[in-house]
Amino acid sequence: PDVSEAEEIFVGVHGGRSEGYEWIYPLKTINTKQKYMYFYRWPDNGCFQNSAEDLVTEIKNILNQNTALKKVSLIGHSYGGILVSHVLKNWNHQIPIEVHIVASPLSGTPLLINMCDYRPIKKIPDNSLLYEWRTQHQLDNAFKDLLVDPQEIIIEGSLVAILPDTYKGNRLGHNWSISWVADEAF
Repeated sequence: PDVSEAEEIFVGVHGGRSEGYEWIYPLKTINTKQKYMYFYRWPDNGCFQNSAEDLVTEIKNILNQNTALKKVSLIGHSYGGILVSHVLKNWNHQIPIEVHIVASPLSGTPLLINMCDYRPIKKIPDNSLLYEWRTQHQLDNAFKDLLVDPQEIIIEGSLVAILPDTYKGNRLGHNWSISWVADEAF
């Protein structure tokens, strides 16, 4: 892609078992000449740590090759939010990072905690912003059958928004949440 006008790297990170269709509208909506856009496809059938570390390496390589870039933005959906929260938790670059996590089980699930040794981020690092975009528990097909909403967590410095119950006349559930955030946050 042409980076001559780009000021930031913008990376979309999909969730588990994603075919990617839910990202087409949001990424087209968010895209501008100032953003160097990427969609990060990762093997979501296992633990997230290695893929998060690979993403950091790719971002650092891009930053090293394009010194005019001033910001890194990540948007992670569902399990992809776990991956980008890991990137944020370990961010140690001078360039600021802005992270948007959409409909993600940030408090953890038994599988994430036991199989992947997931430990949620407690506080955002300096030089960063974190926006949590939470769906309504009872409307989200990925979470509605769980007794406790896995999106519920307190992260020091995080900005939290609860999404409305409808979007463009449809129930605002798990996959529509990315489109709503693309329309309203960017």
